[in-house]
Amino acid sequence: MFKLKWILFYTLLSTHLFTTNSVFAGAKDYPIMKVDYGPVTSFKSGAVGSMSIPVDELANAKVALFDGLVVIFSNGSNLSMETITDVSMGYAGVDMRTWPKYLLGLQDKGLEPIAFIAELAKSKQHIIDSDVAPFEVRTFITKQGLGYWALGSKKSMIVFTSSDIKDQVMVVFVENMDESAVKKIIINGALK
Repeated sequence: MFKLKWILFYTLLSTHLFTTNSVFAGAKDYPIMKVDYGPVTSFKSGAVGSMSIPVDELANAKVALFDGLVVIFSNGSNLSMETITDVSMGYAGVDMRTWPKYLLGLQDKGLEPIAFIAELAKSKQHIIDSDVAPFEVRTFITKQGLGYWALGSKKSMIVFTSSDIKDQVMVVFVENMDESAVKKIIINGALK
C-alpha cells in the first residue's frame, strides 16, 4: 500500500511537471467572430495584413513611424507593427508562411534552409520564451489567411500570414494590453 501511494504521487508529480514545462503543446484553434465597433481607421503594412482600429480607441493615442507603425494608447498600452520579408530575413525565396510556426515552436523541421530554422529557434528562446512568455498560442482565420497569437500576461505577439502571398508576414507586438483589448484593437479588424 505504501509503495502504491508513492507510485501515484510520482505519477501525479511527473504529469504536473511535464505539463508545466511545456507551456503549450501546440497552437489552439481560436474561432473568433468579427464585431462592429463603429468607425475605424485602417493601417496596412506591406501586402499582408491590415488592422482596422476602432476610432474611439485612438482618442489621445500617439501614432509614429519608426521601422514600422507604433501606437501608444492613452492608457499606456502600445503596439508596434512591421512587415518581415524573406529578403529582409536574408532568405530570399523562403516561404514566410512557415516563419511563425518555427518562431513559436509549432514546427521544428521542414523544407526551409537549416540556418533559417536555427535562427528562428534561437529567436524563440530570446523573444518568445523570455520576452513574450506566452501561456498559450492561438491560431485564427483572417481575411487573408491565418493569424497566430502568442498570448502572454503582459505582452503578446500576433503574426498575420496570407494564403496567396508567401514572401512576407505582418508582425504586431503588444505590451500592457489585455486579451479583450487585443481582440478589439488588433484582431477584429483583420477578420472576415
